[in-house]
Amino acid sequence: MPLVLIVAAVAAYLYFSQDSEAQAGTGELQGPLLGYDGPIGPQAPNNVDFGGQQSMDTWAEEVSNQQVINAIQSWSITRGLDPRLTAAIVRTESSFRPDVKNPADPSYGLMGVTPLIAHAYGGWAKADGEDAIKQIDLNVRAGTGFLRHLVDRYGRLEDAIQAYNLGETKFDQGVRVPDYLSKVLTAFNRYGGGIS
Repeated sequence: MPLVLIVAAVAAYLYFSQDSEAQAGTGELQGPLLGYDGPIGPQAPNNVDFGGQQSMDTWAEEVSNQQVINAIQSWSITRGLDPRLTAAIVRTESSFRPDVKNPADPSYGLMGVTPLIAHAYGGWAKADGEDAIKQIDLNVRAGTGFLRHLVDRYGRLEDAIQAYNLGETKFDQGVRVPDYLSKVLTAFNRYGGGIS
């Protein structure tokens, strides 16, 4: 590689890394906060760096099921979300247990997905039965789809997390659950993500 190209690449790297640092602390949902702003869907790369292997290992150490780790990683990247954020929500909703059910909602599985969300974002049909909502891949696909929708709709991470817990209707009515938000953000920060 010619020296001129190497110098240009280093200069571009330094310029953009300073620009990213200048944006840190704004609380806006862009760039590193969501973890990935490239293509989403099947064309999304599977080797995106979300802060390095070390931060993925932090949350993955809490998970004994490789299928859960893979689903969180792949669906987060596909949806343009930071896997550490998805992992923080999974930890808060289910402690990484795919078999849980909250009878009050009812919501199911790793991401606490309701039948409506499972249908809208995961392709679940009532004929599949409620146990199908607990399937790891379907559950994380639906949960990350809903979270992506909320991030796009509200534009603030804190609002998206609150709306994930409450549903859009209650959130829009002004209901808040600070304890839930605190749990998710604490886990997200512990995993190496977070907002300034």
